[in-house]
Amino acid sequence: MLQSWLIVHSDVRYPFLNSNLDFMSASSLRYVKLGFTRIPSASDFVFYATLFLLIFHLIHKRVFSGMTTYLILGINTLYIVFVGQTRSYIVLLLIVYIIAAFIRIKEKFDFSLILMIIITLSVPVILLILYVINRLLYGDANRVSSLSIRLEAVKYYISNLRFSGWFSMGFARDSVYGNLIHNQYVTNLGQVVTYNYDDVGIVGFLAQFGLVGIVDMVIYAVTLMVSFIKSRKKEISFLIIVVILGSCINLSLLDPQRIFYLPMVLVMLDFISSSKYSS
Repeated sequence: MLQSWLIVHSDVRYPFLNSNLDFMSASSLRYVKLGFTRIPSASDFVFYATLFLLIFHLIHKRVFSGMTTYLILGINTLYIVFVGQTRSYIVLLLIVYIIAAFIRIKEKFDFSLILMIIITLSVPVILLILYVINRLLYGDANRVSSLSIRLEAVKYYISNLRFSGWFSMGFARDSVYGNLIHNQYVTNLGQVVTYNYDDVGIVGFLAQFGLVGIVDMVIYAVTLMVSFIKSRKKEISFLIIVVILGSCINLSLLDPQRIFYLPMVLVMLDFISSSKYSS
């Protein structure tokens, strides 16, 4: 966050940015929120660190003291919203915090009060989520263009689901079959852009594995369902599954740069679901 603030308010560039993409995004100052420019590359790590810290806090296996935990969660949230500016993580984080709040309320009050709170807050909470989504997706022309490109990519990859029979595009070499993999799309502004597997979540996975990938996803979904049924802490298991399924829309855990987090999330789910677990 300090690095992001310094780029906007001074010529300081230390410590060095993580990648050329980060440098271009940050130095262009196209996405500045409350004095912070966008540096997205650490968003994956910050989001999942926040998720794991919150889960341990909910099961009363705290890594830090209460105040320290809240401070770290607050800083991480500020990073995701103002520095990472990754729309999917902002929406997921909002949903995660809402579920976590209901889990804590359920621990302290009886079901009838919980039901009344849910009914009372359902409309404003839904409106809040819709407002956040609307601002993130349609807040400016660049965001609208990005959404349009992703929707066109989804259509393109799905239309080629049976490109090679059971498989779709498989693992075609980018240097040889770049036009097939990425295709081209001309925006309404005349800008020529290309598609990428990792921009469209689970659809990018299916674009490589085709019908075999669909079978794999069915097995994946059934396994998650079984884990949820076995769980003695269904609310927390539900929270984790929401994150897994929610990430598949745009930033799939099966993407190469995020596959590192998948086993950790599944281990956490298995830990919560284990019959040996007790809070």
